[in-house]
Amino acid sequence: MTQYQWQLAPQPAAADEHALSETLGVPPFLATLLLQRGINDQADYDAFVHPDTSRLHDPFALHDMDKAVARILKAIE
Repeated sequence: MTQYQWQLAPQPAAADEHALSETLGVPPFLATLLLQRGINDQADYDAFVHPDTSRLHDPFALHDMDKAVARILKAIE
């Protein structure tokens, strides 16, 4: 058994799902997923779908990224 436990986002209100679905012109299931990720309006949606590279996190902030890169480079050789 794993030591981790899934943490699921709460189900958004049906009215919010419907409103976002209509606003964005996306299926209701997609509106649900977007709301669970904190995407509540057109501006948030646009930023999510068309990300700006300046807002990306530094991948080397991830634990052991230097080891992963070294391993990939070794595999390529």
